[in-house]
Amino acid sequence: FTSASVGLRKTADTWSAGAELAYSVSETSRGGSLRVSADGELTEEWSIGGEALLGFTEEDGVEEQDLRIRVGAAHRGEDRAPITILQIETDFDKDGDRKVYGSVNHHRYIGDDASLNLRAAAKWQRQNFSGFAFEDTTTFLGAEYRRDLNEKFDFGVHGSLMNSARKGQTTSSYGVSVGATPFKNGRINVGYNFAGFRDPDFSSNGYTDKGAYIEFKVKVDQNSFRELFR
Repeated sequence: FTSASVGLRKTADTWSAGAELAYSVSETSRGGSLRVSADGELTEEWSIGGEALLGFTEEDGVEEQDLRIRVGAAHRGEDRAPITILQIETDFDKDGDRKVYGSVNHHRYIGDDASLNLRAAAKWQRQNFSGFAFEDTTTFLGAEYRRDLNEKFDFGVHGSLMNSARKGQTTSSYGVSVGATPFKNGRINVGYNFAGFRDPDFSSNGYTDKGAYIEFKVKVDQNSFRELFR
């Protein structure tokens, strides 16, 4: 297995942009990718970032190509001001599979010892299976309420709904959790969902399966958000 990559990035006080080219080859496969990304500050409270990734793989004579584009924006003031994160993703491959996904996440404090997390998302997806295509639009709504028990521990209740336009079906997830804050802006949650569902996109920012779980969360600010695109 042999791989090589080369990249170039320009970073200034309020913005950064770069490109990276990678290639790998083995006895049975080869692949490569071109990634272009940029991020910057629009104002003191708004940051934006984006990337485009074009890749290909070939294994046993079968070649696949994929184009992914991701754009995001974050808004946060000082101290305990509300945080809003917007994100749009697209994914296209050579076989005709398509996906467009968008989400809005909002966090705000309610008083001195409680907070509310709100999330809305939508996804359009088309997949090809042996000559026929499956197409569906799904939507997601979620909310979580958390209250501090002391300086290190908090308690939360959460719930979410996912709706499929094609099936006309709505599924839900809800449960409780106890969180610990081992360091600033980081939390470990131990919880249990009494009902649940699984979706690779909607479940990426919060556990939605039924049953017990442990998850690790980090709160983002302008700087950490921009680092995601570098």
